[in-house]
Amino acid sequence: MRWLLGLSSPRIGITELKRSLHFEVNALIPNVNCYPTVKFGRPDVRHLVIYIHIFLRANRYSFSQVQRRRRTRNASPMNKTVKSGCKACQTPVLLPEFTMAFQPIIDIESGHTYAHEALVRPLGGGGAAEILNQINQENRYAFDQACRVKAIELAAKLRMQSLLSINFLPNAVYQPAACLRKTFDAAQRVGFPLHHLVFEVTENEPARDVGHLRNIFTEYRRHGMLTAIDDFGAGHSGLNMLAEFQPDIVKIDMALTRNIDADRVRRAIVRAVLLLCAELNISVIAEGIESAEEAAALRDMGVRLFQGYLFAKPMLEQLPSVSHIVAKRVRETHEIALISPPFSRAAGG
Repeated sequence: MRWLLGLSSPRIGITELKRSLHFEVNALIPNVNCYPTVKFGRPDVRHLVIYIHIFLRANRYSFSQVQRRRRTRNASPMNKTVKSGCKACQTPVLLPEFTMAFQPIIDIESGHTYAHEALVRPLGGGGAAEILNQINQENRYAFDQACRVKAIELAAKLRMQSLLSINFLPNAVYQPAACLRKTFDAAQRVGFPLHHLVFEVTENEPARDVGHLRNIFTEYRRHGMLTAIDDFGAGHSGLNMLAEFQPDIVKIDMALTRNIDADRVRRAIVRAVLLLCAELNISVIAEGIESAEEAAALRDMGVRLFQGYLFAKPMLEQLPSVSHIVAKRVRETHEIALISPPFSRAAGG
């Protein structure tokens, strides 16, 4: 042994081995020693490899096990870049105190709650504007991350079984893979499944880099999450955004659904959107539904997913249920075949 390693003792310790071979054994086999009995001849590379192999086998390791551990470590959902996060992760900022309200999205055919949208609210209640008015270029990234974590934590606490729909700010996502780190951590910590997450990008905020937004959607889908375009038909991009990337869901804005039962032009526009989404295999949600007449007109056009005050208002840190009165009104007045109320909270399709 002394011929090969130049050590004074026949007992080879880990520290000496690391120092002599420059081999990171400590990371693999901590606090163990071995007593090799094989005699070596010339200290060439072949003998060195044989020695290390014997060392590992003496401690119930093999090169295949070491390689398997390395592959497992490298196959982690977060690589080294993601673990360190992007620069914005490291920037401390002040955020307003907030919580989340939840509003259900109803499958009107099955009677199930398809999803709940998480909506930012002040702690004592009130409108989202009170919080959003305090968001600027310096704190928008941290705010976006905090909203995701808060929504996931509350959904798990409330034992939400449906999909959870979360709005995100496209210009606040710097590195898609890195920016998902806190989302993964929060979901894993509270036991909320990633495939129950839907990330909505609003059409009201223009994306400065459409290619970057496409990369964000691709990264989310790669991890089994759904994507959606919110407020479709009322923003800056419209069909241009849909031409660049096709989400799983399109949410038609209330500007198009309001009084649609009495507006021939709006009905024609929504029919065209529905035809386009059907061609692209995109699900459609009608937003801002406040009357049974609107719901009936949209259902007759083929829409089955609805969100709006007609069914339930957002509730602070609670999961609302659709009332008996609303279901009865819609069913009797417009003969919409709904399951008898109250609607269940099970995820539906």
